[in-house]
Amino acid sequence: MNSRNTLYRQDLDLRGLFHYNALPVAASPVLAGGHIYYFDNQGNTVVAAPGREFRQVARNRIATQLPRVWPINPQETIANAPPVCEGGRMYVRGEAYLYCIGEE
Repeated sequence: MNSRNTLYRQDLDLRGLFHYNALPVAASPVLAGGHIYYFDNQGNTVVAAPGREFRQVARNRIATQLPRVWPINPQETIANAPPVCEGGRMYVRGEAYLYCIGEE
């Protein structure tokens, strides 16, 4: 690997849930509002500032619990696809809900 093309590598501690039809981290990172957003499928998000060195700005969580009939984690599976950003809002698709994050 050419070090001129690599800015940094950073473990974001996004583990998510791995089961028969879900990868722990499936959504691509998104650049929006001057920050980079990384999602796992269990509602965890790491927000980083773009730049030559990694700088975490925030860590957020959507913690919706769903009733389950089968023995699987009740946490809603979120962000199997990248969010959509428009007009100062971010839309994140969950298993049961669509979340709108932004100013009112």
